[in-house]
Amino acid sequence: MISTQAVSHTRTKLKVIGRPTRNQYLCIPIPDGKRIIHYTEILYLKSDSNYTEIYLTDTKKYCVCRTIKSLEDQIPTSDFIRVHRSYLVSIKHIKYIYNSDSTIELRSGNKVPFSRSGKNKLSLLFV
Repeated sequence: MISTQAVSHTRTKLKVIGRPTRNQYLCIPIPDGKRIIHYTEILYLKSDSNYTEIYLTDTKKYCVCRTIKSLEDQIPTSDFIRVHRSYLVSIKHIKYIYNSDSTIELRSGNKVPFSRSGKNKLSLLFV
């Protein structure tokens, strides 16, 4: 008979062996199955009511039937910043912040608008 201590020890070992945590990736449905997106591949997310467009570093774009808030809860908050009601941006992909027209330019060349509250968050982040 296997002891509960042995089972507990095995479970702990399995958790340690490189099993990805929920904060390392998003899993979204596509016509052929599911697409696993590592959060480092994400440039930004754009909301349109109950749909969210996910823009990736490889210039692909996916549209999912989920709110931006539900996706925001799944990705690491230390790597993303909500700059607008409709936009969530990867911090590591920000290249320029233009105060004149309230936009952010990403390393990919994409431009994303930011709001007044987003400007405050950006100014705290990039002192």
